[in-house]
Formats: sequence, C-alpha cells, structure tokens
Amino acid sequence: MMSDDWDKRTLLKLSREYTKDEVVQGLREIISQVRIENGMLKSELAELQDEVAKLKAVRPMDVKEHPKYRNIVAELQKVQQVQSESKKTIIELKKELVLEKEKTWKYG
Repeated sequence: MMSDDWDKRTLLKLSREYTKDEVVQGLREIISQVRIENGMLKSELAELQDEVAKLKAVRPMDVKEHPKYRNIVAELQKVQQVQSESKKTIIELKKELVLEKEKTWKYG
C-alpha cells in the first residue's frame, strides 16, 4: 500500500507543471544537498589522508618490532652465515685443487 501512495505522488509530481520559482527553489535545494555531501566527502578524505600519513610515519618502527620481521632477519642472518661458510669452503677446495695439480705436475 505504501508503494502505491509513493507511486501516485511521484506520478503527480512528474505530470505537474512547475513554475520557474519552484524549479529554482528545487535546484537550490539539490545544490545545497550536494554541497553538504561534498563537504562531508572532503572531510572524510582529509581524515583518510591524515590516517595514511600517520601509518606511513609509524610503519617503519612497527615493522621492525613485528615478530615476522625478526624471523626474517634471523633467517637472513643464517643465510648470510651459510653463504660466508660456503665461500670459505670453496676457497679451501680451490687451494686443495691447486695443490693436487701441483703434485701431479711435479710427479707426473
């Protein structure tokens, strides 16, 4: 029933001839509503931009305190240590290889 009333009122408004003053007043109301909505959106945008700026400022410190960051740093240190040990092992193997080649040249 309520939708029937709304339909009737809407159809009456559509078929009615509005005066220039009524049209101007209606447009002013729409403009006023749009300005209010625009102001609210600008305010919301400013709040979000402020929040993003705060997150950007705080984020680097928070990341270092995060447990996953600590785990990643620990894993990175392990990998670097293994890499360093591997380099040492490669150097030692190269030295042994050179010594073996020298032995074969001397006694070969």
